Amino acid sequence: MKKFLLLLVFLSFYYSAFSQEYQSFLKNTGIILKSGNVTEEPILKVIQNENGFYTVIIESFKDSNRGTSFKMKPFSYVLFKSKFIISFPILKQKGLVPDVYDDALAANEIELLKLYSDIASYFYTINERPQVATVSLKNEEFEVYSSIRHEKSVENKLKSHSADRKVGKLINPVIEISFYAGFIEKIEVRGKIDDIDVTFVNKYSIGVSSISNIGGFRKMRLFSLYDYDVEVNDIQTPTTPIFVSGKNFNVKIEDKSEQVKSGYSPTHSTEKLFIYVNDIINYQRIIDVNANDISPDKQKIILDKHQQSSNLYKEESTKILEAIVYSDLLGALEEENPNGIVQIEVAKRFNINTARGDLFGGGGGFLEYLDGKILLSKIEENNKFLQPTNNVFDNLDLYQYRNFSAGGSFNLVSFENQNLKLNAFLETGLEFSRSGFRFSDDEEGQNANSLEWTTQVKAHFFPERRYGVQVSDKLSYYEILSDQSDLLSALNTKSNWINTIEFMAYLDISTSSKLFVRYSIVHDLEDINNNFSRFQLGSAFYILEKNRKDK
Repeated sequence: MKKFLLLLVFLSFYYSAFSQEYQSFLKNTGIILKSGNVTEEPILKVIQNENGFYTVIIESFKDSNRGTSFKMKPFSYVLFKSKFIISFPILKQKGLVPDVYDDALAANEIELLKLYSDIASYFYTINERPQVATVSLKNEEFEVYSSIRHEKSVENKLKSHSADRKVGKLINPVIEISFYAGFIEKIEVRGKIDDIDVTFVNKYSIGVSSISNIGGFRKMRLFSLYDYDVEVNDIQTPTTPIFVSGKNFNVKIEDKSEQVKSGYSPTHSTEKLFIYVNDIINYQRIIDVNANDISPDKQKIILDKHQQSSNLYKEESTKILEAIVYSDLLGALEEENPNGIVQIEVAKRFNINTARGDLFGGGGGFLEYLDGKILLSKIEENNKFLQPTNNVFDNLDLYQYRNFSAGGSFNLVSFENQNLKLNAFLETGLEFSRSGFRFSDDEEGQNANSLEWTTQVKAHFFPERRYGVQVSDKLSYYEILSDQSDLLSALNTKSNWINTIEFMAYLDISTSSKLFVRYSIVHDLEDINNNFSRFQLGSAFYILEKNRKDK
């Protein structure tokens, strides 16, 4: 019960601790008139929520129930001024401002503007977003191609050739692009060829984290959603019928390859049309100090003839470091369970090579990222140190009693199939950790250092942005690093191999936090009956968004 109560106290503190809030005494702003006797000391708070709304609260410093509030979106001076002035009669009635204020507040434009600027500066500072690039529409029309297979007789033998053939121009394009984790996750181009609507999409994510990625746009193709029925009877014929969704239109054919010569036999094929990414958008990076990763934060933009460019930004400075607090239900409800009831993970991903190509009907990449991670566990005092059973320490038990670890995992292979809503990853990693132990209740606890080599396979299913499921299997070689003779003599070294099977589901319904549930079973590779399990609930938050009280 004590462990469960500790969990409730910790979660209460956590959920109330992280928000963005400005705070100031109104008497320091010069807005409140000096005339009149007011015993209360009104305080102003401005809170920004995850939906972009600003809540302005004016209340008594001594009694938070006495006051008023209003919401704003956007946070503009005109809106702030009007709502602020309207709130003053309510504050006057509650005795929070002097009776004799009349219209002086409305006339006190300079002081009100200073207050607005102070609030705006606070939020703009904590929400600083470095610009990394500008993406723009190259032209209002561009070439569309079809790769048509021809056959040619050479020395009585048939040889096949493929060549990009221009089939026309796409006009009035509308481009929608979504960015995520160093990639253009989705790009859709809609336009017309001879008054026929045509849509092009990407098969897999397109890397945008480096200059080499941007250079790869010249080879990256977007394919039409529908197949086109293409018939060429004579290479010199200026037009060819193309059927799209049952509709026929003629477009001019032009040679693009020297391989395409007269003398080809008539051919008929069903093809997808395609366009090159490099023909439609220009991705111009912003030069800055140490700005080597030029991929933006997750966002969506639209480009068309009315909005021909858009600025791309990194995440806010307050969102650089993300932490996840997990609470273990098994550890909280079972007093003797050694699972730490609170576990904090701080993680950061570093893009390395976000380039993908065709692989098994989807997209594949190599050496894409490095994930760094720090873990704190067993923060509570209960059951913090492992004691030997029959004077023997088991590797798996020491692993369960880890109270700290730091390391990372390096991506080897990535696979993506957008039709299956699936990403799969193969990773290898290295972690250093320490575990608490002692030989009896009378002894002071000690810590043993350890090294863990890992190989992990992960499958990530994400039907949509609000929720997803991840399944993984991690094989670890776990070795204790110690010269303590008493520990080494008691250590069971029959097996250093540990396997972890994990199921995790998450819910992402706001910009400020995510909710997780995960179940894992950790077992000795040579004896699956030697195992322990965790059932954890978690929430992610950004460390730097902790309350800051400006006075």
